[in-house]
Amino acid sequence: MAKTIFQLELTRHNVTPSQFLSYVRSQCKKHDVPFDLSLDDFAREADFNSRYNFGVPGFRGAFSEICQDLAYDKQTYILCYNGDVYNEIVEFQFWDDKRGFGYFYTIEAQATGDTTEEELKLMRMAYDYYSREIERRRQKIESILADIEKNGKWYYKGFEDIQRGKVQCMEYEIRDLSEMKDAAERRISELNPTAA
Repeated sequence: MAKTIFQLELTRHNVTPSQFLSYVRSQCKKHDVPFDLSLDDFAREADFNSRYNFGVPGFRGAFSEICQDLAYDKQTYILCYNGDVYNEIVEFQFWDDKRGFGYFYTIEAQATGDTTEEELKLMRMAYDYYSREIERRRQKIESILADIEKNGKWYYKGFEDIQRGKVQCMEYEIRDLSEMKDAAERRISELNPTAA
């Protein structure tokens, strides 16, 4: 079993990034959830993104870690073999020059046991998570490519290249997530060999 320490999911439509972060801060404070992302940090893209680090089966440290630090797209995800998990996603998509859609999700949960059944449950959660993240990225790629097809002739010079670069990065992420999904599936088979 896992004990949820906190979990919060928020969305806002037709807001500026500043309004979105202000709302997230107020809701986090209301629900006693830590949150300290500034607007400057949200808008800034880090020089380095450590997206995927693999743990070793049997090691009780992190099974996987994602640290994505792109402009208006931040995610930290840590999943441990013992069942502890932390995830924070803060994303904003612009509809025009100033306004758009913001999404926030965070959870922290601690494992209350350290058994094969707990690890099996964790691996199933990991498998489901990787499946959802792969699908989410595929949908983003489809959206970007459709936008390029529809509005490409109106883009300023170089913008289409930037968008295609985002697609390429997401394709690499899908490849890495697929490897992690396969690793989780193998571990499920090892823990529960009788399951079909």
